[in-house]
Amino acid sequence: MQPVELKSNNYWENIRKKLSDTLDKKIDKSINELIVDYEINELKDDRIPIFFRDMFSSDLFLGFSYKIKNMFNTITKDYIKDKIMNIDGSYISCRINEIKRLLNTDKERNYFNEIRGWL
Repeated sequence: MQPVELKSNNYWENIRKKLSDTLDKKIDKSINELIVDYEINELKDDRIPIFFRDMFSSDLFLGFSYKIKNMFNTITKDYIKDKIMNIDGSYISCRINEIKRLLNTDKERNYFNEIRGWL
């Protein structure tokens, strides 16, 4: 059950604006609106919005309710294959050094920022 504040339209309009501001401006506006609407509806219904891709398509799935066809330029399998095929020695060396550094530290880390872009 949500707090009373979350039932206010003003609250959800602020959320809509923040979500809209984070989306890719190169994507068609109607697709962005569909994504934001889906996300807000899920949150209003006390559910966590789920987005996923199939390995063999370029579609984006919004939970089990919507499918945005050809959202991505390549299918997931080809994207991953391309990333793997383009791994070079310097990339591997950087990853090894990073793993060694992480294993030899006791301080708390912001892993999200540190792993961004690995794949």
